[in-house]
Amino acid sequence: MTETTAPLCPACRAQLPALLWDEADIVCGSCNAKYPYLLGIPLLLSDAETQLLAFRKSLTHFLRETTHAQSVVLSQLLQEDLTPRARSRSQLLAEALPLHRASLLELCQNAGIFPLDELDETPAHALLAYYSLIHRDYAWQPEVDEVAPALSDLLATCPTRDDFGRTLVLGAGTGRLAWELASRAHQHDEVIALDINPLPFLVTQQLRRSKTLELWELPGQPRKSTWAAVQRTIHPPGPSPANLQLIFADALQPPFAAASFDTIVTPWFIDQVPQNISTFLPTLTALLKPGGSWLNQGPLIYDPARTQPVHRYCADELIELVVQAGFEITKASYDPTLYLASPVSSQARREFVLTFHAQRLASASPPKDLLPSWLTHDSSNAEPAPVLDGIESALSLHPLVVHLTHLIDGQRTIQELTRQLIASGHLADDEGAEVAVRFCLKLLWRASLKSS
Repeated sequence: MTETTAPLCPACRAQLPALLWDEADIVCGSCNAKYPYLLGIPLLLSDAETQLLAFRKSLTHFLRETTHAQSVVLSQLLQEDLTPRARSRSQLLAEALPLHRASLLELCQNAGIFPLDELDETPAHALLAYYSLIHRDYAWQPEVDEVAPALSDLLATCPTRDDFGRTLVLGAGTGRLAWELASRAHQHDEVIALDINPLPFLVTQQLRRSKTLELWELPGQPRKSTWAAVQRTIHPPGPSPANLQLIFADALQPPFAAASFDTIVTPWFIDQVPQNISTFLPTLTALLKPGGSWLNQGPLIYDPARTQPVHRYCADELIELVVQAGFEITKASYDPTLYLASPVSSQARREFVLTFHAQRLASASPPKDLLPSWLTHDSSNAEPAPVLDGIESALSLHPLVVHLTHLIDGQRTIQELTRQLIASGHLADDEGAEVAVRFCLKLLWRASLKSS
Protein backbone atom coordinates (compact mmCIF):
# COMPACT_ATOMS: atom_id res chain seq x y z
CA MET A 1 0.00 0.00 0.00
CA THR A 2 1.26 3.47 -0.87
CA GLU A 3 2.35 5.53 2.12
CA THR A 4 0.82 8.98 1.75
CA THR A 5 2.71 12.17 2.46
CA ALA A 6 1.18 14.22 5.25
CA PRO A 7 0.61 17.75 3.92
CA LEU A 8 0.90 20.96 5.90
CA CYS A 9 -1.92 23.36 6.59
CA PRO A 10 -1.56 26.21 4.06
CA ALA A 11 -2.79 28.69 6.66
CA CYS A 12 -0.57 27.89 9.66
CA ARG A 13 1.87 25.23 8.31
CA ALA A 14 0.88 22.71 10.98
CA GLN A 15 0.77 19.09 9.87
CA LEU A 16 -2.58 17.90 8.57
CA PRO A 17 -3.82 14.30 8.94
CA ALA A 18 -1.92 11.88 6.72
CA LEU A 19 -5.08 9.97 5.76
CA LEU A 20 -6.84 12.78 3.95
CA TRP A 21 -8.21 10.91 0.95
CA ASP A 22 -11.60 9.95 2.46
CA GLU A 23 -13.46 12.98 1.01
CA ALA A 24 -14.47 14.38 4.40
CA ASP A 25 -13.50 18.01 4.92
CA ILE A 26 -9.90 18.25 6.03
CA VAL A 27 -9.68 20.16 9.31
CA CYS A 28 -6.44 21.56 10.72
CA GLY A 29 -6.07 20.57 14.36
CA SER A 30 -4.02 23.69 15.02
CA CYS A 31 -5.98 26.58 13.47
CA ASN A 32 -9.30 24.83 12.60
CA ALA A 33 -9.02 25.83 8.94
CA LYS A 34 -11.19 23.64 6.70
CA TYR A 35 -10.28 22.34 3.27
CA PRO A 36 -13.00 20.79 1.09
CA TYR A 37 -12.80 18.25 -1.72
CA LEU A 38 -13.78 18.90 -5.32
CA LEU A 39 -14.64 15.60 -6.97
CA GLY A 40 -12.33 13.89 -4.50
CA ILE A 41 -9.45 16.35 -5.00
CA PRO A 42 -8.49 18.27 -1.84
CA LEU A 43 -8.45 22.06 -2.11
CA LEU A 44 -5.38 22.92 -0.03
CA LEU A 45 -5.17 26.70 -0.25
CA SER A 46 -4.93 29.13 2.63
CA ASP A 47 -8.35 30.58 1.83
CA ALA A 48 -10.16 27.64 0.28
CA GLU A 49 -13.58 29.30 0.31
CA THR A 50 -12.24 32.34 -1.55
CA GLN A 51 -10.65 30.07 -4.13
CA LEU A 52 -13.86 28.10 -4.56
CA LEU A 53 -15.66 31.39 -5.11
CA ALA A 54 -13.08 32.25 -7.78
CA PHE A 55 -13.76 28.92 -9.49
CA ARG A 56 -17.50 29.69 -9.47
CA LYS A 57 -16.83 33.13 -10.89
CA SER A 58 -14.76 31.63 -13.72
CA LEU A 59 -17.56 29.20 -14.51
CA THR A 60 -20.12 32.00 -14.56
CA HIS A 61 -17.99 34.06 -16.93
CA PHE A 62 -17.60 31.04 -19.20
CA LEU A 63 -21.35 30.42 -19.32
CA ARG A 64 -22.04 34.04 -20.21
CA GLU A 65 -19.30 34.18 -22.81
CA THR A 66 -20.43 31.03 -24.61
CA THR A 67 -24.05 32.19 -24.60
CA HIS A 68 -22.95 35.50 -26.10
CA ALA A 69 -20.70 33.77 -28.65
CA GLN A 70 -23.60 31.62 -29.82
CA SER A 71 -25.85 34.66 -30.25
CA VAL A 72 -23.15 36.42 -32.29
CA VAL A 73 -22.73 33.43 -34.61
CA LEU A 74 -26.49 33.06 -35.03
CA SER A 75 -26.85 36.73 -35.96
CA GLN A 76 -24.00 36.48 -38.46
CA LEU A 77 -25.71 33.50 -40.11
CA LEU A 78 -28.31 35.98 -41.39
CA GLN A 79 -25.80 37.59 -43.74
CA GLU A 80 -26.73 36.98 -47.36
CA ASP A 81 -23.24 36.78 -48.86
CA LEU A 82 -22.16 33.61 -47.03
CA THR A 83 -21.06 30.68 -49.19
CA PRO A 84 -22.74 27.34 -48.48
CA ARG A 85 -19.63 25.97 -46.77
CA ALA A 86 -19.17 29.12 -44.66
CA ARG A 87 -22.81 28.93 -43.64
CA SER A 88 -22.45 25.23 -42.79
CA ARG A 89 -19.32 25.95 -40.71
CA SER A 90 -21.04 28.70 -38.77
CA GLN A 91 -24.13 26.56 -38.22
CA LEU A 92 -21.95 23.75 -36.88
CA LEU A 93 -20.32 26.13 -34.40
CA ALA A 94 -23.66 27.59 -33.32
CA GLU A 95 -25.02 24.11 -32.62
CA ALA A 96 -21.87 22.96 -30.80
CA LEU A 97 -21.54 25.92 -28.42
CA PRO A 98 -24.52 25.07 -26.18
CA LEU A 99 -23.40 21.42 -26.06
CA HIS A 100 -19.89 22.53 -25.15
CA ARG A 101 -21.37 24.79 -22.49
CA ALA A 102 -23.55 22.03 -21.04
CA SER A 103 -20.76 19.43 -20.87
CA LEU A 104 -18.43 21.66 -18.87
CA LEU A 105 -21.22 22.94 -16.66
CA GLU A 106 -22.12 19.36 -15.74
CA LEU A 107 -18.49 18.52 -15.00
CA CYS A 108 -18.11 21.52 -12.69
CA GLN A 109 -21.42 20.94 -10.93
CA ASN A 110 -20.47 17.32 -10.25
CA ALA A 111 -17.46 18.73 -8.41
CA GLY A 112 -19.55 21.16 -6.37
CA ILE A 113 -18.71 24.23 -8.46
CA PHE A 114 -21.91 26.09 -9.29
CA PRO A 115 -22.40 29.35 -11.20
CA LEU A 116 -23.08 32.54 -9.30
CA ASP A 117 -26.49 34.21 -9.36
CA GLU A 118 -24.85 37.62 -9.63
CA LEU A 119 -21.50 38.55 -11.11
CA ASP A 120 -19.47 41.71 -10.85
CA GLU A 121 -17.25 42.91 -13.67
CA THR A 122 -13.89 42.33 -11.98
CA PRO A 123 -11.53 40.05 -13.96
CA ALA A 124 -11.82 36.32 -13.46
CA HIS A 125 -9.47 33.47 -14.33
CA ALA A 126 -10.47 31.99 -17.67
CA LEU A 127 -12.01 28.57 -17.15
CA LEU A 128 -10.69 27.45 -20.56
CA ALA A 129 -7.16 28.79 -20.08
CA TYR A 130 -5.65 25.30 -20.46
CA TYR A 131 -8.57 23.54 -22.14
CA SER A 132 -6.47 22.59 -25.18
CA LEU A 133 -4.21 20.52 -22.93
CA ILE A 134 -7.10 18.18 -22.18
CA HIS A 135 -7.47 17.34 -25.87
CA ARG A 136 -3.72 17.13 -26.40
CA ASP A 137 -3.21 14.75 -23.47
CA TYR A 138 -6.24 12.52 -23.91
CA ALA A 139 -7.86 12.89 -27.36
CA TRP A 140 -5.49 13.68 -30.24
CA GLN A 141 -3.67 10.34 -30.27
CA PRO A 142 -2.88 8.60 -32.54
CA GLU A 143 -3.29 11.39 -35.12
CA VAL A 144 -1.01 13.67 -33.12
CA ASP A 145 0.93 12.36 -30.14
CA GLU A 146 2.80 14.97 -28.13
CA VAL A 147 2.62 12.96 -24.91
CA ALA A 148 4.86 9.99 -25.74
CA PRO A 149 7.77 12.00 -27.26
CA ALA A 150 7.78 14.47 -24.35
CA LEU A 151 7.75 11.63 -21.83
CA SER A 152 10.52 9.84 -23.72
CA ASP A 153 12.69 12.97 -23.76
CA LEU A 154 12.15 13.51 -20.04
CA LEU A 155 12.93 9.91 -19.10
CA ALA A 156 16.03 10.00 -21.31
CA THR A 157 17.58 12.52 -18.91
CA CYS A 158 16.96 10.32 -15.84
CA PRO A 159 19.71 8.12 -14.45
CA THR A 160 16.97 5.58 -13.63
CA ARG A 161 13.68 5.49 -15.52
CA ASP A 162 11.44 4.02 -12.84
CA ASP A 163 13.09 4.75 -9.50
CA PHE A 164 11.62 8.17 -8.76
CA GLY A 165 10.87 7.69 -5.07
CA ARG A 166 8.30 10.05 -3.60
CA THR A 167 7.57 12.51 -6.40
CA LEU A 168 5.99 15.97 -6.62
CA VAL A 169 4.82 17.41 -9.96
CA LEU A 170 4.41 21.19 -9.81
CA GLY A 171 2.06 22.90 -12.25
CA ALA A 172 0.86 19.50 -13.39
CA GLY A 173 -1.71 20.72 -15.94
CA THR A 174 -4.00 17.78 -16.61
CA GLY A 175 -1.81 15.47 -14.56
CA ARG A 176 -1.17 13.20 -17.56
CA LEU A 177 2.61 13.30 -17.04
CA ALA A 178 2.12 12.52 -13.34
CA TRP A 179 -0.15 9.63 -14.39
CA GLU A 180 2.58 8.21 -16.64
CA LEU A 181 5.27 8.61 -13.97
CA ALA A 182 3.09 6.95 -11.34
CA SER A 183 2.40 4.05 -13.71
CA ARG A 184 6.15 3.50 -14.11
CA ALA A 185 7.14 4.05 -10.49
CA HIS A 186 7.21 1.43 -7.79
CA GLN A 187 3.73 0.97 -6.33
CA HIS A 188 4.79 2.26 -2.91
CA ASP A 189 6.27 5.47 -4.40
CA GLU A 190 3.66 8.19 -4.20
CA VAL A 191 3.31 10.73 -7.03
CA ILE A 192 1.57 13.98 -6.06
CA ALA A 193 0.42 16.40 -8.77
CA LEU A 194 -0.24 20.04 -7.82
CA ASP A 195 -2.11 22.66 -9.82
CA ILE A 196 -4.59 25.46 -9.24
CA ASN A 197 -6.47 25.40 -12.55
CA PRO A 198 -9.67 23.43 -11.93
CA LEU A 199 -10.91 22.12 -15.27
CA PRO A 200 -7.99 19.89 -16.40
CA PHE A 201 -7.77 18.19 -12.99
CA LEU A 202 -11.53 17.59 -12.87
CA VAL A 203 -11.39 15.87 -16.26
CA THR A 204 -8.46 13.70 -15.17
CA GLN A 205 -10.21 12.79 -11.94
CA GLN A 206 -13.20 11.54 -13.93
CA LEU A 207 -10.84 9.46 -16.07
CA ARG A 208 -9.23 8.05 -12.93
CA ARG A 209 -12.68 6.82 -12.01
CA SER A 210 -12.83 4.95 -15.34
CA LYS A 211 -15.29 7.40 -16.87
CA THR A 212 -15.11 8.72 -20.41
CA LEU A 213 -16.20 12.22 -21.36
CA GLU A 214 -17.54 13.75 -24.55
CA LEU A 215 -15.98 17.21 -24.91
CA TRP A 216 -15.93 19.62 -27.81
CA GLU A 217 -12.77 20.94 -29.44
CA LEU A 218 -13.40 24.36 -31.00
CA PRO A 219 -10.25 25.36 -32.92
CA GLY A 220 -9.99 29.08 -33.57
CA GLN A 221 -8.47 28.41 -36.98
CA PRO A 222 -9.86 25.09 -38.29
CA ARG A 223 -8.21 23.59 -41.37
CA LYS A 224 -11.54 22.45 -42.83
CA SER A 225 -15.03 23.90 -42.52
CA THR A 226 -16.28 20.61 -41.06
CA TRP A 227 -13.70 20.88 -38.26
CA ALA A 228 -14.99 24.12 -36.75
CA ALA A 229 -16.38 22.01 -33.90
CA VAL A 230 -15.24 18.45 -33.24
CA GLN A 231 -16.67 16.24 -30.55
CA ARG A 232 -13.89 14.30 -28.86
CA THR A 233 -14.07 11.24 -26.68
CA ILE A 234 -11.82 11.77 -23.67
CA HIS A 235 -10.82 8.39 -22.34
CA PRO A 236 -8.37 7.06 -19.72
CA PRO A 237 -4.88 6.33 -21.10
CA GLY A 238 -4.73 3.15 -19.04
CA PRO A 239 -5.48 1.82 -15.57
CA SER A 240 -5.46 4.56 -12.94
CA PRO A 241 -2.34 4.22 -10.77
CA ALA A 242 -3.21 3.88 -7.08
CA ASN A 243 -0.09 5.84 -6.09
CA LEU A 244 -1.20 9.04 -7.89
CA GLN A 245 -2.74 11.91 -5.92
CA LEU A 246 -4.11 15.15 -7.35
CA ILE A 247 -4.18 18.26 -5.14
CA PHE A 248 -5.39 21.78 -5.79
CA ALA A 249 -2.60 23.81 -4.21
CA ASP A 250 -0.24 26.71 -4.79
CA ALA A 251 2.79 25.27 -6.57
CA LEU A 252 4.85 28.28 -5.45
CA GLN A 253 4.20 27.43 -1.80
CA PRO A 254 3.55 23.67 -1.78
CA PRO A 255 1.90 22.50 1.46
CA PHE A 256 4.67 20.09 2.41
CA ALA A 257 7.56 20.05 4.84
CA ALA A 258 11.18 20.44 3.83
CA ALA A 259 12.95 17.37 2.41
CA SER A 260 9.65 15.58 1.71
CA PHE A 261 10.43 14.39 -1.82
CA ASP A 262 12.96 12.31 -3.71
CA THR A 263 11.98 13.81 -7.09
CA ILE A 264 10.38 17.08 -8.19
CA VAL A 265 9.12 17.58 -11.75
CA THR A 266 8.40 21.00 -13.28
CA PRO A 267 6.70 20.60 -16.70
CA TRP A 268 6.12 23.86 -18.61
CA PHE A 269 6.23 25.65 -15.25
CA ILE A 270 9.31 27.63 -14.29
CA ASP A 271 8.93 30.33 -16.94
CA GLN A 272 5.16 30.75 -16.62
CA VAL A 273 4.35 30.64 -12.89
CA PRO A 274 7.16 32.17 -10.79
CA GLN A 275 7.64 35.87 -11.45
CA ASN A 276 11.35 35.32 -10.90
CA ILE A 277 12.79 31.82 -11.14
CA SER A 278 15.70 32.64 -8.84
CA THR A 279 13.37 33.43 -5.92
CA PHE A 280 11.57 30.11 -6.41
CA LEU A 281 14.65 27.89 -6.49
CA PRO A 282 15.15 27.91 -2.67
CA THR A 283 11.62 26.53 -2.28
CA LEU A 284 12.36 23.73 -4.73
CA THR A 285 15.72 22.99 -3.09
CA ALA A 286 14.18 22.81 0.37
CA LEU A 287 11.42 20.39 -0.70
CA LEU A 288 13.97 17.90 -2.06
CA LYS A 289 15.94 15.47 0.04
CA PRO A 290 19.75 15.76 -0.30
CA GLY A 291 20.66 13.81 -3.41
CA GLY A 292 17.13 14.18 -4.75
CA SER A 293 16.31 14.73 -8.42
CA TRP A 294 14.80 17.70 -10.21
CA LEU A 295 13.34 16.99 -13.65
CA ASN A 296 12.45 20.03 -15.73
CA GLN A 297 10.88 20.23 -19.17
CA GLY A 298 9.55 23.20 -21.08
CA PRO A 299 10.49 26.30 -23.05
CA LEU A 300 11.60 29.61 -21.59
CA ILE A 301 8.79 31.85 -22.81
CA TYR A 302 7.93 34.53 -20.30
CA ASP A 303 4.78 36.56 -19.84
CA PRO A 304 5.82 40.23 -20.08
CA ALA A 305 2.99 41.17 -17.76
CA ARG A 306 4.43 38.95 -15.01
CA THR A 307 8.16 38.78 -15.53
CA GLN A 308 10.49 41.77 -15.73
CA PRO A 309 13.05 41.79 -18.55
CA VAL A 310 16.00 41.13 -16.23
CA HIS A 311 14.30 37.97 -14.96
CA ARG A 312 13.57 36.47 -18.39
CA TYR A 313 16.50 34.09 -18.16
CA CYS A 314 17.94 32.38 -21.21
CA ALA A 315 18.82 28.69 -21.05
CA ASP A 316 22.49 29.28 -20.20
CA GLU A 317 21.51 31.77 -17.49
CA LEU A 318 19.01 29.34 -16.02
CA ILE A 319 21.59 26.56 -15.86
CA GLU A 320 23.86 29.00 -14.02
CA LEU A 321 21.08 29.73 -11.50
CA VAL A 322 20.39 26.02 -11.00
CA VAL A 323 24.03 25.34 -10.21
CA GLN A 324 24.18 28.29 -7.82
CA ALA A 325 21.10 26.92 -6.04
CA GLY A 326 23.01 23.76 -5.09
CA PHE A 327 22.31 21.40 -7.99
CA GLU A 328 24.47 19.43 -10.38
CA ILE A 329 23.10 19.14 -13.92
CA THR A 330 23.63 15.52 -14.92
CA LYS A 331 22.04 15.65 -18.38
CA ALA A 332 20.25 18.28 -20.47
CA SER A 333 18.89 18.89 -23.96
CA TYR A 334 17.51 21.98 -25.67
CA ASP A 335 15.71 21.00 -28.86
CA PRO A 336 12.85 22.34 -31.00
CA THR A 337 9.49 20.63 -30.87
CA LEU A 338 5.94 21.16 -32.08
CA TYR A 339 3.53 22.09 -29.33
CA LEU A 340 -0.29 22.11 -29.34
CA ALA A 341 -0.37 20.93 -32.95
CA SER A 342 -4.04 19.97 -33.04
CA PRO A 343 -4.91 17.67 -35.96
CA VAL A 344 -7.87 19.93 -36.85
CA SER A 345 -6.18 23.32 -36.51
CA SER A 346 -4.10 25.35 -38.94
CA GLN A 347 -1.96 26.63 -36.07
CA ALA A 348 0.77 25.09 -33.95
CA ARG A 349 3.74 26.35 -31.96
CA ARG A 350 7.39 25.49 -32.47
CA GLU A 351 9.32 25.89 -29.25
CA PHE A 352 12.80 25.08 -28.04
CA VAL A 353 12.22 22.86 -25.02
CA LEU A 354 14.78 22.70 -22.23
CA THR A 355 14.82 19.28 -20.59
CA PHE A 356 17.23 18.46 -17.80
CA HIS A 357 17.90 16.30 -14.78
CA ALA A 358 19.55 18.00 -11.82
CA GLN A 359 20.63 16.41 -8.57
CA ARG A 360 20.49 18.31 -5.30
CA LEU A 361 23.90 18.28 -3.70
CA ALA A 362 24.26 17.44 -0.04
CA SER A 363 26.02 20.79 0.39
CA ALA A 364 23.00 22.75 -0.93
CA SER A 365 21.49 25.42 1.29
CA PRO A 366 19.70 23.81 4.26
CA PRO A 367 15.93 24.11 4.54
CA LYS A 368 16.20 26.87 7.15
CA ASP A 369 17.30 29.21 4.33
CA LEU A 370 13.88 28.89 2.71
CA LEU A 371 12.37 32.34 2.49
CA PRO A 372 9.64 32.94 5.07
CA SER A 373 6.12 33.25 3.70
CA TRP A 374 5.96 37.01 4.35
CA LEU A 375 8.99 37.52 2.12
CA THR A 376 8.16 35.13 -0.72
CA HIS A 377 8.03 37.17 -3.91
CA ASP A 378 5.04 35.33 -5.34
CA SER A 379 3.14 35.14 -2.06
CA SER A 380 -0.49 36.18 -2.30
CA ASN A 381 -0.70 36.55 1.48
CA ALA A 382 -0.69 40.11 2.82
CA GLU A 383 1.49 39.25 5.80
CA PRO A 384 3.21 42.09 7.67
CA ALA A 385 6.99 42.34 7.67
CA PRO A 386 8.17 41.53 11.21
CA VAL A 387 10.62 43.57 13.26
CA LEU A 388 14.00 41.81 12.95
CA ASP A 389 16.85 41.72 15.44
CA GLY A 390 20.57 41.73 14.70
CA ILE A 391 20.34 43.70 11.46
CA GLU A 392 23.09 46.24 12.14
CA SER A 393 25.45 44.71 9.57
CA ALA A 394 22.95 45.37 6.77
CA LEU A 395 22.34 49.04 7.50
CA SER A 396 25.49 50.21 5.70
CA LEU A 397 24.69 48.33 2.49
CA HIS A 398 22.33 50.91 1.01
CA PRO A 399 20.61 54.12 2.20
CA LEU A 400 17.20 52.68 1.36
CA VAL A 401 17.75 49.91 3.91
CA VAL A 402 18.03 52.50 6.67
CA HIS A 403 14.86 54.31 5.62
CA LEU A 404 13.04 50.99 5.42
CA THR A 405 13.99 49.92 8.95
CA HIS A 406 12.39 53.08 10.35
CA LEU A 407 9.08 52.07 8.76
CA ILE A 408 9.00 48.40 9.85
CA ASP A 409 6.64 48.14 12.82
CA GLY A 410 5.44 44.54 12.55
CA GLN A 411 2.11 45.74 11.14
CA ARG A 412 2.89 47.06 7.66
CA THR A 413 2.94 44.68 4.69
CA ILE A 414 5.53 44.88 1.94
CA GLN A 415 3.04 46.68 -0.24
CA GLU A 416 2.36 49.25 2.49
CA LEU A 417 6.08 49.78 3.10
CA THR A 418 6.54 50.33 -0.62
CA ARG A 419 3.79 52.94 -0.72
CA GLN A 420 5.31 54.76 2.27
CA LEU A 421 8.73 54.94 0.61
CA ILE A 422 7.19 56.19 -2.63
CA ALA A 423 5.21 58.86 -0.77
CA SER A 424 8.33 60.05 1.06
CA GLY A 425 10.27 60.31 -2.21
CA HIS A 426 12.76 57.54 -1.43
CA LEU A 427 11.50 55.36 -4.29
CA ALA A 428 10.24 56.06 -7.80
CA ASP A 429 6.64 55.04 -8.41
CA ASP A 430 7.26 52.28 -10.97
CA GLU A 431 7.21 48.48 -11.25
CA GLY A 432 10.66 48.23 -9.67
CA ALA A 433 9.64 49.84 -6.36
CA GLU A 434 8.34 46.70 -4.64
CA VAL A 435 11.22 44.66 -6.07
CA ALA A 436 13.68 47.04 -4.39
CA VAL A 437 11.83 46.83 -1.06
CA ARG A 438 11.83 43.03 -1.16
CA PHE A 439 15.54 43.00 -1.89
CA CYS A 440 16.24 45.27 1.09
CA LEU A 441 14.07 43.09 3.33
CA LYS A 442 16.02 40.02 2.22
CA LEU A 443 19.25 41.76 3.21
CA LEU A 444 17.78 42.49 6.63
CA TRP A 445 16.38 38.98 7.05
CA ARG A 446 19.69 37.34 6.11
CA ALA A 447 21.55 39.65 8.50
CA SER A 448 19.19 38.58 11.29
CA LEU A 449 19.83 34.91 10.49
CA LYS A 450 23.58 35.39 10.76
CA SER A 451 23.27 37.07 14.12
CA SER A 452 21.07 34.33 15.59
